[in-house]
Order: sequence, then C-alpha cells, then structure tokens
Amino acid sequence: MLFSEFLKQIKSCPAKDMPPLYIFTGPAKQVSELKEKGLRILSHRLTGLELTDHVRSERLKDNQTTGSSESRASNVSNGAEPPRRFDMANFSEPEFWTELYAVPFLNQPRLALLNIADKNDFINKMEKPLSDYLAGRTFFTRLAIFVDKLESVAASLIRLLNTKGWVIECEPVSEERLPGWIASQLGVYGKKISPSAARLLVEKSGGDLARIDETLKKLVLFHRNESVISDESIRDFVDTERDFDINELTNAIVSRQTALALKIADRLLQKGEPVNKILGFLRTGLAYDARRRNDKTLLLSRYNKLLVADMAIKTGRLPEELALQTLVVKLIRAS
Repeated sequence: MLFSEFLKQIKSCPAKDMPPLYIFTGPAKQVSELKEKGLRILSHRLTGLELTDHVRSERLKDNQTTGSSESRASNVSNGAEPPRRFDMANFSEPEFWTELYAVPFLNQPRLALLNIADKNDFINKMEKPLSDYLAGRTFFTRLAIFVDKLESVAASLIRLLNTKGWVIECEPVSEERLPGWIASQLGVYGKKISPSAARLLVEKSGGDLARIDETLKKLVLFHRNESVISDESIRDFVDTERDFDINELTNAIVSRQTALALKIADRLLQKGEPVNKILGFLRTGLAYDARRRNDKTLLLSRYNKLLVADMAIKTGRLPEELALQTLVVKLIRAS
C-alpha cells in the first residue's frame, strides 16, 4: 500500500486486528522522514506513546499563546515502552530475538524497529527465524522494518511479508509537488507560506524530505509569533550554501531544469568532486532512467555524449568545468 493508504488504514483498523509486521520501503535518503513519521503514527496507534502531528500542533499553539515551555497537551504513555531500534551498525541477533519474544513489563504492547536500509541480503538470511516468529502468536511486540527496496528479497519471504503484515511504500515527493507538501506540513503548525517562498525553500534545501522537515521545524520556532512565513524569511533564514550531491544533478537533468543542473554541476566541482566520479554517477543514473522509459535510443545518445565529454577532458580539448557544463546542456536538450 502507498503511504497515504497506510494513514487511512491505520485510523480505521481496530487495534486487535493490527498485524504483527510493518515494512516501510523507499530510498532512505529521500523518504527517511516519511518512514519516521509512519513509525511515530504506528507507535502511537499500538502503544499510545508517541505524539501525533495533531498533538504536536496543539502543543506548539499552547507554547505560542502562553509563552511557556510546558504544554497542556501531554504525552499519553500508559506505561508503554518506546520503540526499540536495531540497525546494521550494531546488530546483535540474540538481543534482537530476545526483544521480540520477551514478555514486557505489565504486559504492555510495544514496538521494535529493524533498519535494514539497502542490506537486502540480510533480510533473506532471516527468512527462517522471521517465518517462525510470524507463525506464532505475538501478543505484545510488533515489528517494523525499514528497507530501501524489496526487489531482491526472496519471493517466498515477500509472500510471507504480504500475508502477515503491511508493506508500506514511501514514495519520494516529486519536485513539482514539494511546495504543496511544504505548505501542508506548515499547516499542521498553524503556519502559512506563499507559493514563491515554498519554491525558494525547495531550491535552497533540495529534495531531501528529512532536510526540509528539519528546516521547517526551525522556521516554525523562528516564527513563533507570526502566522505567515515570507520570501524574505526564507532568503534570510535558510542557508544558501548547501551541499548538492550527484544524484540531484541526475534528477535535474532528467527533469530538464537547466539552470539548476548547471548550478549543481558548478557546486560539485567547487567542493572537489572528481569529474570522473561525476561522469560515472551520471552514466549509472541516466542509464537507469532510460531503461525505466524503455528507450534504447535515449540510452545510446546519453552514452555517446558522456563519452565525448570524457574524451574532451582527457585530451585537454576542454577544461573540466566547460566540458561538464556543455555535457549538462546537451543531455537536457536530448532528454
């Protein structure tokens, strides 16, 4: 199900019918904030521990009207435990399964998170113990898994995950929809933003939802006594010298945003990214886009332009900066 469907489903599903497993999929860099939001909502639904967006909004309104750091909107814990987090950096399998099977204090429901990211081979190795766990009656602990994608997960495990749990697709918000998404997020806090200010924020912050969400939280605090966030506020408050990455250059080329693509290419060179690395990443990203479109002609055209730019740099015919700028323009015109 899509994330929007998950929001509707979790509101209408009785607590007793909630499944034992929840898989949040999507590229970590682009949808990490959506996954965390889903985890907060899920935890609140299962345990009553986490704050919902509505409660956060009411707490912020209370702070604005009273000037106090304390809020009348309290967090209802009911003795529940916060989600226990496990990731690949410090994963201990005995500790993980002990957490899932252990009976919690006072028999309160709880939630565990396993962040696999792009380590799909890891979840395949867990197929047998995970199947055994889901085959039993998990009275107290529910498991949420963050994973970048499920394409390389074993088919038998995919069937099990779909049967025993919810698979929630966290899709990246397109750049065209980001200003509307920003406006809706600020609306939760009782704030408004003009379309031009929202577009300016996207330009300065990029398409990383986690980065934008963090910026929005700071903007809300900064505009505690104001209802509208203006263009001037975005220009003054949001740092313009953010780092771009090569994936953003690929996305700008694919979406035919010439000015943005040239700006990103210039910033990448300024911060010392090797031009051969930039070309390599472009080759991979643009090839993926062409294959997704099933356009072999476009794929060959892009390969040819990348080869010409690479030869121009290696033979000294063009300096790196000019060769990269020329390549970006040619790729956008051919897309």
